[in-house]
Amino acid sequence: MPLLHSEYQGRLAHWQRVLAEDFYRPLGEISFEGFTTMEHLTPEDAAGRDFRPVPEGTVWGQPWEYLWVRASVTMPEEAAGKPVVLSLDMGGEATLFVDGQAFGTRRAEWVSVPHHLISDNVLTDRKSTRLNSSHSDRS
Repeated sequence: MPLLHSEYQGRLAHWQRVLAEDFYRPLGEISFEGFTTMEHLTPEDAAGRDFRPVPEGTVWGQPWEYLWVRASVTMPEEAAGKPVVLSLDMGGEATLFVDGQAFGTRRAEWVSVPHHLISDNVLTDRKSTRLNSSHSDRS
């Protein structure tokens, strides 16, 4: 006699399959360059500014200050055909632009629903893309 009824064995097998898909593995580091400003800029205006390396741990964030960062990303072969997740948690609120088009936002911690998707958030048939992001500290 099995320890679990067949119904529960099926449920456990399903949960194991689903959970295995929910584990994220790092594909690599992204090196950002950027600048801060108190001006509310369009992506086109920001593109003409002087970008400098922004290493992890860089401190920024005067009230209402904007941090614009950008990076070029080339997906490794191991990511082919798989969902890829990017965390926008750089402090404050953030908007991600992919190849110049608004792609998604991250709201500040005090907003009850921290993620708001602008579009379908699916990139297809791309191995390389340009990421730009604007972050605002609204403290």
